[in-house]
Amino acid sequence: MNRTLIFIGLIIGLTACGEGTRRLHPQEVAEYIKVRDNGFFQKAEIGDFVVELMYLPPVIQALRQNEGGANPDTDLDSLTASFSDVINFNMRIKHISDTPFDDLVNDEQGTGLAYMVGGIAHRLLIEYGDSTSNCLFHHFERDFGMSPYGVVNMAFRRPTATDKITFVYNDQLFNMGPVRFNIPLKQLDESFKVIH
Repeated sequence: MNRTLIFIGLIIGLTACGEGTRRLHPQEVAEYIKVRDNGFFQKAEIGDFVVELMYLPPVIQALRQNEGGANPDTDLDSLTASFSDVINFNMRIKHISDTPFDDLVNDEQGTGLAYMVGGIAHRLLIEYGDSTSNCLFHHFERDFGMSPYGVVNMAFRRPTATDKITFVYNDQLFNMGPVRFNIPLKQLDESFKVIH
């Protein structure tokens, strides 16, 4: 009888985790989302450029906020909840020649750099259903010629009751046109659970 109850409890506990849900310790989450087969990372080759997009779930923002014990009195679940109304992405752009990205945007007039620092924000949006949401915040990580990648971090308001969104970058600098990535938010958010 006791073995039967233990077995039933074990089965219920395992199914409560959800099918396909990985249980990860906080220090494993960053590596998990970097694995390309896990779906957080997408890539498109357009003309002479490669555009890579990584979805950063709320728990990643919480872990970064709490690096080095910055918020020792705040538990991870509370910090994660505070980021749950925002969608964060990291986009990398690279020329196939591996030319340092700074060399690609640093023209004599400064228009390329100005675009990456400010103008690009008007070219980033997400679509969901019949609605769109503009970029709330973006930051271009300038590397002064050290890397072939141009990196833009950005945030959008998370739409309510939507399982999927489409990220759109309407490029005006490199003549790539619109770059689109379909993001299965709910599926990605539910693909792992952080254990303490």
